[in-house]
Amino acid sequence: METDDVIVKRVPKSVRIIVVVAAGVLLQFTYGTVYTFGNLLPYLVSYLRWQVDATRTSGSMIWLQSFMNGVPFSMLFGGYLERKIGARKSIFIGSLIYT
Repeated sequence: METDDVIVKRVPKSVRIIVVVAAGVLLQFTYGTVYTFGNLLPYLVSYLRWQVDATRTSGSMIWLQSFMNGVPFSMLFGGYLERKIGARKSIFIGSLIYT
């Protein structure tokens, strides 16, 4: 499959599949951490209670999980942004904000 994309044309055809798979793994690793906070929250609270403040409860850390629940809503905004300014620019903006 040929492309007119200037950036993709710079990558040799024999290496493109490796680049795509590596980028996919890195993206899934990065974005997947958002969904693990629900499982990590009890351990995080336990550690903070043990090391920092003995009065810490799960309720005092629920803001962290609530903040992570905003990710699906930002995906809606990203889809709208992609239609307005294009995929590459919206991916760059989203990655910059996420990072």
